[in-house]
Amino acid sequence: MNSRPSGTLTVTHRMAVRFCAFLTTLTLITFLTCFNTTVDAAQAPPPHPIPASDAPTISATHRLPIAHAPSSDPTDEVLLPAEIPDQNWNRGHRGVDLKANPGDAVLASRGGTVYYAGVVVGTPTISVLHSDGLRTTYQPVTATVRRGQAVRRGEQIGTVADASLLGQHARKSPGLSWGAKIDERYIDPMTLLGTPHVRLYPDER
Repeated sequence: MNSRPSGTLTVTHRMAVRFCAFLTTLTLITFLTCFNTTVDAAQAPPPHPIPASDAPTISATHRLPIAHAPSSDPTDEVLLPAEIPDQNWNRGHRGVDLKANPGDAVLASRGGTVYYAGVVVGTPTISVLHSDGLRTTYQPVTATVRRGQAVRRGEQIGTVADASLLGQHARKSPGLSWGAKIDERYIDPMTLLGTPHVRLYPDER
């Protein structure tokens, strides 16, 4: 029977011992790192909530973007109400569809600056940015304004486009779609309706 030199076994044994020691050290380091991370996370103070004063304040001084009798109930002009989903990726109806015919005037629901006037997925679209950071969107609308233009509350910004003449991927629902969004959060635009407060100052003449 052939036997290996004792020196070879000694070297092999030493290498095995060193390798086992290395694994033991690595395991200990990993454990301590995870343990410290867990302790730090447990001892860390909870995140500070956003103060209510820092939350965006939305002005409920908008009007319907279509002509209607001042004494009428705005909800009577609704074809399809908004159904805002809890999460943006869920299904829902992110605006309200209002009674309107092709050629009807579309009005800015509140004063602001035209943020966009163009075509989105085949649908002519106008978006107005308001001073509180809210953006209102109007579809399908043939624009009579341009990007960057200042508009007043109730000013005409376009006319309702004929959906039957738009491409196959365009919005086909009847009426005017009116939406509202602040940051990445959609809002039911009907909750924005309100009358601006007019402050009268005494005549100092």
